[in-house]
Amino acid sequence: MAVHWTLVGLLSALGPTAGGVVMDHFPRPVRLTIPSGLPVSFYQAQLLLFILLLWLAALPLLLAMRLPAPRR
Repeated sequence: MAVHWTLVGLLSALGPTAGGVVMDHFPRPVRLTIPSGLPVSFYQAQLLLFILLLWLAALPLLLAMRLPAPRR
């Protein structure tokens, strides 16, 4: 259990770290807008980065799964 919760804590620390890195590289003031007219912030950039990383990690795993053939 100790190893499990240690890994959970370490992985939880990566979120704010990644957010800080994204925020450091995001220009201020932001001049980009989304189609609705709202300005783009680092939250949207962080969300897009999260979605990209999730798909880069999850898609190969999903494609690697094989269902067993049905029995007759």
